[in-house]
Amino acid sequence: MATATTEKKAAAAEQPKKVKIYIPKVRPDEEDEIVWINDRKWTVMKGVEVEVPPEVAEAIRNRDLMRQQAYDNIAAHIKN
Repeated sequence: MATATTEKKAAAAEQPKKVKIYIPKVRPDEEDEIVWINDRKWTVMKGVEVEVPPEVAEAIRNRDLMRQQAYDNIAAHIKN
């Protein structure tokens, strides 16, 4: 009995943790999001909440932050 419990805990520890993310779908014909990290590819559906590894969620967050910074820089240059 203790062995089965130990095996279940070990199997749970081996599985990578997942985080829930939501990427809004702006247009009906919009493609899903593709994320590449170290030769691994994830296709993330837009318009639904999905579970992804933490590194994928971080890559998407970083992409969004960089886009926002680029938009802000462009807006600042247009005003001047």
